[in-house]
Amino acid sequence: MYKISLRGLSKELIDKNKIMSKQITSKNTENSNEFYTVLPVFKKGIADVGSKIYNNPTLEDLENEIWVDALGFDGVYEVSNLGRIKSLGRWVSNGKSERWIKEKIRKQVLVSDGRLTCPLKGVSINVSAIIFLSFNSDTPYNPKKQCVMHINKIKDDNRLCNLKIESISKSHKINYKKNLLPHLEKNNKKARNEYLKLTHKICTKCNENKTIINFEYGRNKCKSCRKIEKKESYLKRKIKPQQ
Repeated sequence: MYKISLRGLSKELIDKNKIMSKQITSKNTENSNEFYTVLPVFKKGIADVGSKIYNNPTLEDLENEIWVDALGFDGVYEVSNLGRIKSLGRWVSNGKSERWIKEKIRKQVLVSDGRLTCPLKGVSINVSAIIFLSFNSDTPYNPKKQCVMHINKIKDDNRLCNLKIESISKSHKINYKKNLLPHLEKNNKKARNEYLKLTHKICTKCNENKTIINFEYGRNKCKSCRKIEKKESYLKRKIKPQQ
């Protein structure tokens, strides 16, 4: 995050900056956050603000805040387009009697990788996913190939305007370009060093224990078996059009 420094500026510029910051922070548009106390960040694309909204415990709706039923938790939990989650007031049975549970804003937990999760009915839920899918329940989503990506890559900024469906591979490419995955580079280097220490491997095709020189890097099939497979695959492609 880049903060504006007022050191060295003239008195007029300082006054202008203060007025501008008040005007921008008072506008509670989808790309601003009145609960963010530092000076506004001037940045291309989505503003680097909003990551603190989820901490606001007030039950009153924030300006421009919209609530919908949380996907899979209709009538129990609701999520907002500003990234907040609340449990609804309701009667709950304990087997012998019923007790009234007050409406309240759910606390969100910041996990080690920077994402926010929230326990709903004893299950830890990915906040970004449940917010986007609750507002876009008709959008096709394959969790094996896709993810709910943060557009500004700030993982605790779960405003709806900052979320979109993206392929996992493309999201990783963006992370790599922005140098947001240093741990992967470290793990890959460690795995490579461990691999280079190997002297023998068992081929998954012929089940023979061969020296590492008979394998291409990272392959579990020996060169001989891969050569046979490539030849068989080529013949199948060549014969098929003639039939």
